[in-house]
Amino acid sequence: MALTPAAGVVELARDDDTVTVGPETKRGEESYEAEYTVSRTEEVSENRTSKLIPEQAFRDARLRNTLPFFEDGVETVRLTSGIDGRRPLFENSAHRNIEYDGEHYEAGPE
Repeated sequence: MALTPAAGVVELARDDDTVTVGPETKRGEESYEAEYTVSRTEEVSENRTSKLIPEQAFRDARLRNTLPFFEDGVETVRLTSGIDGRRPLFENSAHRNIEYDGEHYEAGPE
């Protein structure tokens, strides 16, 4: 199973090694307020890292809409609000370390 973002989620901006993604309807705005950020990180101890398979990442909209945008040269993906017309409660999410497809990431609210 290949992990793909939800329909309508696109790259909105790129600044060096940081990509901002969100709803296509926000394309062209002057600035984008991110609510959730995923960044590559060094490997951390195994007991502090959640290893995810595609099906698990697919069920978490935040990960589903950020992880597919990591490519060579991208270190951070920022997710804007309003993906599905609602304001998600990302601020209630704790930062966590994950491993996906052999890469290590730190994910959490911005």
